[in-house]
Amino acid sequence: MSNCTKIFAGVTLFSILSLTLRADIVLQVENTTLFQNTPNQVVRILGTYDATGPAVDGVLFNVLIGLGGPDANLGPLVGNVDGPNIMSINLKPSGGALTTFTSNQNVSLAFNQFISADLLRAETDAPRSAAFTNQLVAQLIVDTTGVPLGSYQVDLRNGTLGVSSNFLGGTSGTIATNLLSGTLNITAVPEPSSILLVSLPCVACATVVGVRRSRTRT
Repeated sequence: MSNCTKIFAGVTLFSILSLTLRADIVLQVENTTLFQNTPNQVVRILGTYDATGPAVDGVLFNVLIGLGGPDANLGPLVGNVDGPNIMSINLKPSGGALTTFTSNQNVSLAFNQFISADLLRAETDAPRSAAFTNQLVAQLIVDTTGVPLGSYQVDLRNGTLGVSSNFLGGTSGTIATNLLSGTLNITAVPEPSSILLVSLPCVACATVVGVRRSRTRT
């Protein structure tokens, strides 16, 4: 077994043990339906945090769609089928769990379907110690232009590169976090004629109601 293989095996074993330790501390990609050939679509990443854990000082994300896409060329990761491209990630969305942190987020887009980002609190910020459940933590902004219809998995870890997402805090700096993948389902954009057919019955109903009310008044 090579040193690289041992490292990756150790990382995988550590991740499994971490999930067993704190299953009540979770980061989860929300299953999302996206339209084909459309940029700037939002995929939500939710968090759950038990107040008995260490106070949160920040969050680290390593987000992978599929296996990175055709342009993936980082280390041992080899690109494959094209999927939604990651445009950016917002770690301080409105109403998010860590929006009170004033420090800036650091983002590194390695290739189109993999992004690494972190948000750390400034020294003047209080750590987040209150519990929260299924609260918004981040927004992944994606582009489906040219991507085939179908389903694509979004992972919060990259086992090949040995990196994962975590809440940050405690004496070790990293809080063991249960990571749950999500699925992006890409569908065709509805044709204008389909939208019109759906809306016509509603217009007709509104017209009939209006006529009845008018006759009642007279």
